[in-house]
Amino acid sequence: MQTRIWQPLRAEVKIYGMALLGVICGLVGCLIAMMFFGFMWSVGGAIPGYFVGDFLSKALHDGKAQRLIHWYFPKLAKSPLPSSSIKNFF
Repeated sequence: MQTRIWQPLRAEVKIYGMALLGVICGLVGCLIAMMFFGFMWSVGGAIPGYFVGDFLSKALHDGKAQRLIHWYFPKLAKSPLPSSSIKNFF
């Protein structure tokens, strides 16, 4: 499959050595855990939230997410896909 790939950033945006999207998702996970389980368990919600955000940050930076979007949702692409992107199953 050949499509025009967005220009990736030179490096992931980091804050204190951690991916910014990971920190944001960790804070959201902390707040959600705090609402449902209380203040004592809020750190337990921040840890999985950070790991999910870190994974998403790496997937977006490496271009893996964009390739999946172009492959599974070709109608959302800004430019038409080339004929080489047609899936053939034998």
